[in-house]
Amino acid sequence: MTSRHPLTLTPPQQNVADALAQGVSLVHIPARTSIGRAEVDTAINDLRTICDCPRASQAVLTHRLVINDLVDPPPMPPGPQPALGHHLVNLMVAAATKSGLKDIAREASVLPGNVPWELSRLFVATGSAHRLQVVVRGHGWGLLGLPRPGITDRTADSVPVRLSEQEFRVAALIAQGRPKRQIAALLALDYQGVGVIREGIRARLGLRADCSDAALVHRLVPGIVPAPAFTAPAPELSEPERRLLHALPHHSSPQDIAVSAGILPEDYDSCLNALFGKAAASGPADLVARALAWELLDPYDWSPEAHYPSVSLTPAEQAVADLLAQGISADNIPSRCGLEHRAVSTHLSSLRKKLDCPWALQHRLVNVLIRRKLVAPPPVPADHRPLLGLHQLDLLSAVASSSLADVAHERSLTRHQLDAEVAELLDAMQSADLLQAVVRGYGWGLLGTSSPNPVAQEACR
Repeated sequence: MTSRHPLTLTPPQQNVADALAQGVSLVHIPARTSIGRAEVDTAINDLRTICDCPRASQAVLTHRLVINDLVDPPPMPPGPQPALGHHLVNLMVAAATKSGLKDIAREASVLPGNVPWELSRLFVATGSAHRLQVVVRGHGWGLLGLPRPGITDRTADSVPVRLSEQEFRVAALIAQGRPKRQIAALLALDYQGVGVIREGIRARLGLRADCSDAALVHRLVPGIVPAPAFTAPAPELSEPERRLLHALPHHSSPQDIAVSAGILPEDYDSCLNALFGKAAASGPADLVARALAWELLDPYDWSPEAHYPSVSLTPAEQAVADLLAQGISADNIPSRCGLEHRAVSTHLSSLRKKLDCPWALQHRLVNVLIRRKLVAPPPVPADHRPLLGLHQLDLLSAVASSSLADVAHERSLTRHQLDAEVAELLDAMQSADLLQAVVRGYGWGLLGTSSPNPVAQEACR
């Protein structure tokens, strides 16, 4: 069975990678390694290609090298670990995963104009001179590669959603149907800041820019924030009112909601106001929050097609995606479609960007592609379907949608223990790597279903 981490580095690439992992910046690497500047530049570009981050900063590249096990984790910095609050830890994670200041601002829920000042606070708190040192020290202290404060998204159609402490507080109030001005007053934030945080939550969930507050509430509850509690009893609704309530979080425009509910567009306002009156709701978001608490809406009756931004792939991107869905790795795609390795890497980066999963490895990327119905997994003969226990089914679902570091942390396993469990899973599924395992999992119906698999139930019995 082949290794799940087949990447190997040449000696110059390894020397440059090791220097980065020690916090040595690009301009100082030639003096530290006796490698010429041109060779260092070539090695850096090669490392970016290998890590699928062609335009990444040195800090982001180093983070990718560590989490992909291409360099040893940096040693613990001297002295005690600083007491960083959730805000600075989230900013550290943003600096490790995003290159541009605007992207860092969105990731850390910081106003773009405040990013330089916030980074300077992080530098002082960690004793670092620049972002590369912050990332190296963060890994040394064990602050990176772990889940951030927050709750995991309930669905497996995207990479897990991690909310910062501040985002979680805002999301919990959004889920109660509170308007932005009220949220700002309750959390002592300015109105514009609440809008920035809400937009960050929406983008993190992968929803369209025109997503309504009602749809956002439906997406948040209960897997990301708890369902709100209302003491008032649930109202009795007629069938037309139930249809209107069901359509409200699934569509953005009043006309689409009216069509879905089977009412005339000119009757929409009066019908909606009547529904508000019955539920004592102040608006659509409040109504959806109350309906979820009263179990008048199914929180899992959520349509990705209605809320995800539409994605169109170029012919080359579609060809690469289709080959991934056949379990063919990026290293073998060029020989199948006539593209160069660099072109395949570019298309993979474009797919990750369009699907808002920029750091997903190939098996997680194909999981998103299949969930978004952009590709279809090949059928696998049913007589080859393995007998997996519920524990292995849960592990398959977890690694398809989460990073291995997150899976290990959530299961309280060491990386070595997780690797052993994954190896057993791959053996059971007769798969060479996790990409093949995820593709076969969909082909056998082991992924993409919320009901327990009959084969797994039989194996457990």
